[in-house]
Amino acid sequence: MNLLLLIISQVFGLTLGLIKSLVLPKYLTIEDFALWQIYLLYVGYITVFSFGFNDGLLVRYGKFNLSKLPVSLVGKSIKYFMSFIILFTVILLIFCLIYPSDDKKLLFIFISLNIPLVVLNGIFLFLLQSTNQIKKYSFYSVIDKLIMLITLSMFVYFGFNYLFLIIIIDMLSRLLQIFLMYLEFKKLFNTNSTYIDRKTVFLEIKENISRGLYILVSNLISMLLFGFSLFVIERFMTLKNYSMYSLGISITNILLLFINAISVVVFPYLSRLKEDQVMRKASYITNWIVILSIIICNIYVLITFTVENFLDKYVEILLFMPFIFLSIVLQIKFSIIFYPMVKILQYEKKIFSLNLVLLLISIVFTIITVVYFHSLLYTSIVMYIILYLRNYFSNKIVFKINYFREYIELISHIVFLIVVYRTNTFYVFSLYSVIAFLLIKKFDYERKL
Repeated sequence: MNLLLLIISQVFGLTLGLIKSLVLPKYLTIEDFALWQIYLLYVGYITVFSFGFNDGLLVRYGKFNLSKLPVSLVGKSIKYFMSFIILFTVILLIFCLIYPSDDKKLLFIFISLNIPLVVLNGIFLFLLQSTNQIKKYSFYSVIDKLIMLITLSMFVYFGFNYLFLIIIIDMLSRLLQIFLMYLEFKKLFNTNSTYIDRKTVFLEIKENISRGLYILVSNLISMLLFGFSLFVIERFMTLKNYSMYSLGISITNILLLFINAISVVVFPYLSRLKEDQVMRKASYITNWIVILSIIICNIYVLITFTVENFLDKYVEILLFMPFIFLSIVLQIKFSIIFYPMVKILQYEKKIFSLNLVLLLISIVFTIITVVYFHSLLYTSIVMYIILYLRNYFSNKIVFKINYFREYIELISHIVFLIVVYRTNTFYVFSLYSVIAFLLIKKFDYERKL
């Protein structure tokens, strides 16, 4: 039931993603769409300003029900931490205001104003997830998406395309979401009757940050493995190039938004199992993720059809789109199984080291492909290779062996690329999907024997 509710809530996110990725590019100019994508890019990285506090809450209280949560201590630690975040935001805004004016100045002011909204929103959602309140998580996570969905639909209907008003509505929808969750957690902040000295509160904040910092930094590096190219393209190529590349990522990111609903329930589910059950269940889930990742490649034909028939001014993205698409498929697997397992097994330092090495390699080759070759195709190939290596080594860290399914998955990518670039006969890949499904299930059955 929890998973069903999550999937229903993500339908709204999927619909909003479709409007953002398919309607707005047609509705806005290429330049305005590029600015909108830059806004989304930087807002997406604002979670770094939580400094690991959110992840620490999830790791430390992941096995607690709300009734067992140390309400007074958690509430006061959130108050103190958010006071620091607001002060930090004010300083950043002052810097934005005195910085020499350019065409992105107002854009970065709005991005700065999002910092306390994104951080507090994350704290509340992580609390709902850590205390296994998946139904409420599903409800509150959809509020801002529903508001944006209605607003953008009205803007498109009436032909209103003022970019910064769309950004303001995005911020207001997030503010309303926070207000509703504040009412849900109101008792966290009604702690005046319980005395807790400041030293204890600061120690609580320090413990949350220290427990979550590796996860945050590792997650940030993981995001940069996927998103670093966007920052380089934004700086060294034209707005049109950025618009093209970010559109390719936005369209494929819809998959990640929808499928990642599963990852929300995976961590609470696995963390509540007995130690001897975790690996067996995780391996079972991984089998189905690999099968899903192979089957889901068949929808690429719909992406091709949409771009060619509705977004013809962006048709150039089909040159590099297959590698971005496969990169998203790899990201799905990492988010659903590897990332939760890293937290459960406390392999944060190992995955941090892996991600850091891969990021350094990615930085070097991405800069070469963007600055020297000015090639979006080469850039997308680099991203795919890096993400594939991350999944390959993450599998060795978590499961310590290479299963037959991993090689089936790699072959599926090769077949996919041959079909897309050479034959364009997708029934061939569909046939391969069925064969891969049967092989993985057969191997799993024999391994159990």
